Amino acid sequence: MSVDTVGAFLHNHIMAAGYTWDVIKANTYFVDGSLRDIFVNDITEDEWGKWVDFINAAYEIDWDDKDKVDYEVIKARWKKHESPGTAKLFIGNIQINTHFFGDFENDIDPREVNTEYDHACILDYMKSVSELLGKEVYLSEENTKNDYLVKVHRGEIEYNLVIEE
Repeated sequence: MSVDTVGAFLHNHIMAAGYTWDVIKANTYFVDGSLRDIFVNDITEDEWGKWVDFINAAYEIDWDDKDKVDYEVIKARWKKHESPGTAKLFIGNIQINTHFFGDFENDIDPREVNTEYDHACILDYMKSVSELLGKEVYLSEENTKNDYLVKVHRGEIEYNLVIEE
């Protein structure tokens, strides 16, 4: 997402939810020593392949000292019960890590999300994954899949923030 389009994106999606950036930052990207998870439930092997093709085409990648993820190698490592390694994709200032555990989960460090633009980049990534797979994509605190902070389903963004007064 270009810097030029972030203003419109934020107005249409973030502010429409009734939250300011300060509220989103404090309640979504608070720094407590844990990561945030981006996840999709019940992903199939074919959907993993679609996602790999998507990230290889759309983002800067670092995986096994290569700039692309080789999905055939990932599948072969799964069959041998070997670690497929970690793919790092870079979205603006944010590094998103994928460990290929079988479940679709990306990790992000909340210390890297410092601006509205950073948040918009994450939302744009989640929206793209949701449209690609036709599934809901969630952002949650680490290891809390049942209690999401943000849900994206295709173009719709839903916040589930508990605001402490």
